[in-house]
Amino acid sequence: MSRYHTSSAPFARVIRALAEAWQSFEQYSGAHIRTTGLSAPQFDVVCTLGNTEGMTFSELGHRTLIYKTTLTGVVDRLEQKGLVERVPCEQDRRCVYVRLTGEGEALFDEVFP
Repeated sequence: MSRYHTSSAPFARVIRALAEAWQSFEQYSGAHIRTTGLSAPQFDVVCTLGNTEGMTFSELGHRTLIYKTTLTGVVDRLEQKGLVERVPCEQDRRCVYVRLTGEGEALFDEVFP
C-alpha cells in the first residue's frame, strides 16, 4: 500500500497545482467575460467564430466542446443579441452555418484587438 501512496504523491501535487492554476484562470477570465455581457459559452462561440467565414453547428460544437443541444440555445441567444446569424448551406439543406454579424465581429475585434 505504501508503494502506491509514495508513487502517487508527486502526481497528486501536480494535479493540485493544475487545479489551482485553472481556478485562477477561471476567476480572471470570468471577470473579463462578464464585461462583455455574455455567458462563458456565448463568449466561447464568439471567440471561436472570430476570423472565420462561419462554421456548421457540428464543427462549432466540436471546437467549443459544447453539446449540440446546448449549442442551439447558446446560438439562439447570440442571434437575439444580434451577434450571430444562421446561414443555410447551399449544397446541403440539412446543414446550417453560424457566422458572426457585423456587430459580432466588432465585439470580437474589441475583445481580441
